[in-house]
Amino acid sequence: MNYSWWIDAGLAVLLAMLMVGIFLIRRRAPGARATLDAGDAPYALLESLLPLKVARQAGFAKATALVPIVMVKLLGFIGLPLGWSELAAGEAGVLSLAMAGAAGFLLPDCILWMLSRRRKTRITAMLSQFADFLVIMMRSGLTLNDALARVCDHGLPARHPLTRELRTTLAQMRAGQEWSAAFQRLAVDTGVQDLKRLSTTLEIGQRTGVPIVESLASKAELFREQYVQRIEKQLNRKSVEALLPILLLGIPMFAVLVFFPTGVQIYEAYTLFTNSW
Repeated sequence: MNYSWWIDAGLAVLLAMLMVGIFLIRRRAPGARATLDAGDAPYALLESLLPLKVARQAGFAKATALVPIVMVKLLGFIGLPLGWSELAAGEAGVLSLAMAGAAGFLLPDCILWMLSRRRKTRITAMLSQFADFLVIMMRSGLTLNDALARVCDHGLPARHPLTRELRTTLAQMRAGQEWSAAFQRLAVDTGVQDLKRLSTTLEIGQRTGVPIVESLASKAELFREQYVQRIEKQLNRKSVEALLPILLLGIPMFAVLVFFPTGVQIYEAYTLFTNSW
């Protein structure tokens, strides 16, 4: 193996950059921070080059995730080809080095996509409970701001991603932003399709004069139905997963217990028949 000192030094520097990047990206987006539209204006151009939107949907603030994403991308783009060249003892081809650099450059995008997908699943699973609590609070006479505050404080788990996002939405509404725009921002920041439909329904209800609680009640019923369907799908999938090992073990045993003795008898009969000639 080719232990070139400059390759080892470069890998050490890149490893240090990775550790710093991991330390920085662990700083999550605060849940009660009032993020208005002007706050994302500097990142409009960068979103087309870097996965800042996916990072926000994964739960990281764009300002916090910018530097770590750039550092990790540079690390992967430079570090993987260097590591591959080290393992190949300097005999790696240009194509393999280019493929290693491309894989390292796209690796943060894949990781953030998986984190955002997991976070969307958790938020979607809590929407039914959120909508039910919000409808109950508003029908008891509370305003939308007070109902959201009660839901965040007593209705949902404190560390759940939806609770953090709702606290941000509540802070935006208290800062003077309209509730329809705040819910639209919530849907964009989370990337959850059901929240996008909810914000659209609330906006249409506001334009047509339908009370907010009625629009929320209809959506809460839909969320309950979707929740039941997801539970049924999970149960069916678990049943299939539990049946698969039984089939994998049962089919070979069935073949051994049924076909093997029959095959032995057929072979013995064939042997006797051939020997008689």
